[in-house]
Amino acid sequence: MADATRRVSVRLSLDDAARVKAGLREVGETGQRSLDRIKGGAERASRSLELLDLAVRGLQVAGVAAAARALVQAGDALTQGLSRLQNATGSVERASAVYEALYRNALSTGVAVSESVDAFQRFSIAAREIGATSDQVVRLVGGLQRVAIVSGASTGEISSAT
Repeated sequence: MADATRRVSVRLSLDDAARVKAGLREVGETGQRSLDRIKGGAERASRSLELLDLAVRGLQVAGVAAAARALVQAGDALTQGLSRLQNATGSVERASAVYEALYRNALSTGVAVSESVDAFQRFSIAAREIGATSDQVVRLVGGLQRVAIVSGASTGEISSAT
């Protein structure tokens, strides 16, 4: 009878071992599938981060290019404005002083400096006829712009009016 008991024990152990082995295999396969999903998700996230990095770098380059264009445009506007003021005032030094005064007006009124230069140039033609100085024309341009602002006119309307 002792032999029969041993056989039963051995059989249960072998049966249990097969089930344990199958269970471990299933756990291993499930774990591998989970690991593969995690790995795939990490790879997708990594690619997304790389694309985001490229996009940010592209925006930085575009921002630098836009800033450079704006700087060039501002330089062109300054050069054109000073040239027009030089024609109106007769000297580079006086044109520079008038531009500075018009720039200060632009800061306080919100009207573009180029618009103020246009107005100054137009008024300076009439001002020469009556003997007015450049300072008086600058004050006239600034005063007209301020009056228009107080009356509720937009900067576009002010530009058109002057």
